Amino acid sequence: MQELRDATGLTQQQLADYVMESRATISMFESGLRPMPITAMQQLTALFLLLPPNTNADNIPLVINEMAVQTTAADKAVENYQRQCSLKLQRKLKQLKQLENNYTQCLKLLQVLRSLAQQLPKNKNNSYQHAWIRIAEQATLKRIDTCSLAKQQILHLQIEQLTIH
Repeated sequence: MQELRDATGLTQQQLADYVMESRATISMFESGLRPMPITAMQQLTALFLLLPPNTNADNIPLVINEMAVQTTAADKAVENYQRQCSLKLQRKLKQLKQLENNYTQCLKLLQVLRSLAQQLPKNKNNSYQHAWIRIAEQATLKRIDTCSLAKQQILHLQIEQLTIH
């Protein structure tokens, strides 16, 4: 830490003022006699990353102000992203309701088709009806698969939304 402080031209007192500690505490941090709190580490890391070498102590308030501006911009970007995800999720939830209705209708249709297939006697006169029922069953099963995949995508969006918050 002392090398970074020396490279930026800051004194122990200036760092102490910045992290709201005493100069003696900064000295103990530098010599390794006292562990540095995480908040102080975060503050100093951010400060050293933004300060060019041999920074004038008068520039520290400007750097701190710039850090606040960057933090505010980042917070706004995160809020905007959360809002977009929320809107996207609301649209997907509406689609999910429609999908669930479609899924239910497909299951009912599948039951009716299978019931018809069982009721029709198997002979040459109604072979086209059996073929039609098989084709309708396959189409219905594809719709059910499509509904299931869409529901999975919506579930992934919900999980993503939870991890963002």
